[in-house]
Amino acid sequence: MVEPIAHGCEHGFGAHIGFWCLVRPEPNQTRKVALAIRDHGAVVYLPMAEFTHYDKAGRLRRRTSPLFAGYIFAATTLGDLWGDRRLGRIEPVRDQWQLALDLHRLKAVLDSGAPIGQPVDPVAGQKVRVVDGPMVGLIGVVKKVKARRWMHVDLEVLGRTVPVDIQAHRVEAYEGKGSRPIGSGRAGTEASAPTPKE
Repeated sequence: MVEPIAHGCEHGFGAHIGFWCLVRPEPNQTRKVALAIRDHGAVVYLPMAEFTHYDKAGRLRRRTSPLFAGYIFAATTLGDLWGDRRLGRIEPVRDQWQLALDLHRLKAVLDSGAPIGQPVDPVAGQKVRVVDGPMVGLIGVVKKVKARRWMHVDLEVLGRTVPVDIQAHRVEAYEGKGSRPIGSGRAGTEASAPTPKE
């Protein structure tokens, strides 16, 4: 099990009903911002994951990364964090009880070491969305699957098609309304970001 970045959650997530919010940091800043929130003294929960991938030389690598890139769960009063724009966008959570229940269930699954999702191999012609790295959020089509889980994708950028080579664990299958992760998967594997509670 990979230890989360957490502070103030020792008595359960329900102890902070009324104060939960979603912090949406800039790309590749999720871990850094979560640590800053923790050091600020606010309640924070960022589930972490360990997953494997092949580098450009074909070597198998392991990396610890946020389970939901771009999403941090924090419980704080308005005056604690909302004025600090360095943290990114901060969104209120309307259904506090449901979020607390979801976090409790997520923690239980991660603590058990159970698999998170199932591996999905990318195929040519599949529509994908980038979920990690500087191109996060862009949508494209897989043109060719290469060796060592690299693939050639045509991304849609400002109405134009831009060809790029990208690793499979950095994208998810995209179907417009929902998505499923592409890549390897035990507890501690990157998954698609949760939908903010309304």
